[in-house]
Amino acid sequence: MILRCLLVAWLLGAAAVAGAASVADNTSDDSSFTYNSYMASLSTAPQPINNAYGHFHALTDDDLLALDTADGQMLLVTLKECSAFAPHYQTNCAEIFYVKSGKVDAVMVVDGEVLQRTLSKGDVMSVPKGALHAFSNQECEESEVLIVLTSSDPDFVYPADQLMGLPQQAQISSFGVTNFSEFQSSLKVPRAHIYSLNDEVCTATCEAAAANKTGVTRPAVAGGGGKAAPAPAPAATPRRSLLRAALAAGRGLPARRLSAASGSASSARSARGSAAALGTAAAGAGRRAPGRLLAEEGGGGGGDVYNDFMASVTAAPATVDNDYAEQWQLTYDDLPGLEEANSEVTFTRFRPCSTYVPHFQPNADEFVTVLTAALGLEGGVAAVPGWQDTIDVPKATLASLNDPQCTERCHGSSTGSDAERTQVLSGTSGGGKASTGL
Repeated sequence: MILRCLLVAWLLGAAAVAGAASVADNTSDDSSFTYNSYMASLSTAPQPINNAYGHFHALTDDDLLALDTADGQMLLVTLKECSAFAPHYQTNCAEIFYVKSGKVDAVMVVDGEVLQRTLSKGDVMSVPKGALHAFSNQECEESEVLIVLTSSDPDFVYPADQLMGLPQQAQISSFGVTNFSEFQSSLKVPRAHIYSLNDEVCTATCEAAAANKTGVTRPAVAGGGGKAAPAPAPAATPRRSLLRAALAAGRGLPARRLSAASGSASSARSARGSAAALGTAAAGAGRRAPGRLLAEEGGGGGGDVYNDFMASVTAAPATVDNDYAEQWQLTYDDLPGLEEANSEVTFTRFRPCSTYVPHFQPNADEFVTVLTAALGLEGGVAAVPGWQDTIDVPKATLASLNDPQCTERCHGSSTGSDAERTQVLSGTSGGGKASTGL
């Protein structure tokens, strides 16, 4: 059962499915990572970048028809120790950034203001379109970041690449240099956009930690000649006017609304696992009454909203806390930056043998990502004659699965801690009211 949970982790669609073959779509292709037009495995999707310092998987509208309709894209980025993702911005879309594991040091420039913070598991960053941003891993363990882009055809811009393409005089004027040949030879733009942090302290610390753990010195990175591959040398700090020019790109394009109302009829079928959902759904239903703050388990938020664009979703106001599930939600009432991204974020932790009742959003698309364990579309009530006469409509949207076999299996096990529940991150995009029950 544990293997099954791991195999179905990190799915995208209306819900994550345990046993995807049972709900196979006739329109699905034969690829190993797509299950049908709405569901796929993000963790085994194609890797546009894969090198010694990290990699990322990407699901695009070429992979899932639903992403073309929803006009979105999903990335799962892994940064290895002492590595960085190059500074960039998107001219035509916003970005929702969720830390799945580890820690990342994130920096973003919004309207000339520099926002910088170390983000931990469970933390969220909302990046408006046109906002220059970057992130790095200065720890000695890998970090993972889930990214939802609000366009199926995002336009990434890397200022370092653009700068090196300018005429010589423009570069001289920007940095105030007098010896252009010496300046140019000192700059080394990496071929990939994930590269070494070039931080000697970080590298030495991690090498010492590895040697202490294994008793041997860690070998040099393959192809690196014993040294980390160079990142762009910080020859000088760009003038603020250049940063503002980068931020201005794409500002005139219409915004899209992303907001979070958790996934479709999803049911937790495992006693082992936690279901975490990152979602986007309509945020126009009015201000949500704040729930009580819950202590976060293993996350990095502590209930704080760090600034207008960074917060912890797993320490956000609780919207559900019952016998079957816990759910937290960040809206733009809690995190103002989500309004610029037209987004909300929901994190749901299912207890064993629980379900999210069937529902839909009449005016929003939804993204659901399973972080741990397994979810299924089947279930709810037993398919027996006369069930209509005995049905008890649940008062809550997260309720018991009413599956005797599941209940017997889970209650008969000795595993019932919070760490063994299913976790799901779901998202929807659109505008107007929240989701509607069937």
